[in-house]
Amino acid sequence: MSLIIIKIVGSLIMAISGFFMLRNLIGNDEKILNFYNLMSIILIVIPIFILYEKKYSLLLTVCIYLAAIFAYKRIFKMTLEKSILSTSAFMIFTGLIDALLSTIEPYFFSYEQVRLIPEISILNNILIGTLAILITDIKYVQLKFREFCNKVDTDESLSKIIFVILSV
Repeated sequence: MSLIIIKIVGSLIMAISGFFMLRNLIGNDEKILNFYNLMSIILIVIPIFILYEKKYSLLLTVCIYLAAIFAYKRIFKMTLEKSILSTSAFMIFTGLIDALLSTIEPYFFSYEQVRLIPEISILNNILIGTLAILITDIKYVQLKFREFCNKVDTDESLSKIIFVILSV
């Protein structure tokens, strides 16, 4: 039962955090509470719910990434390229924050506790999501991200290089 709770709540927290993080980064005022946006969020949650395991898995990460690209593309009505860049930024931010927290957490909890005890796992996801949203709420971060997106849009060779790197 606790694994199911972790799957549902944890994945919803991260998908909703991604929504607010991307909304900050791209400067969109899209509201989350409409039918299509909620269905798009659920699209991100489905791979997590189906593929979640005790240990991190590359397959799960790739599935989340692909589902998020298409969900956020639909929600924010952006090009596929911008959705890939935005979703990549989301994955990088949350990955870096998770890595940072994983250096602190062993002082308080074991790896198994963080992954399997619902309260700890959900608190961990809330902390990661909140930190990601706060970082992307910084105007300087938003400005640099938008400048980077504009540069990728206008420089075809840079665009190709970025997408080759992201595809690997």
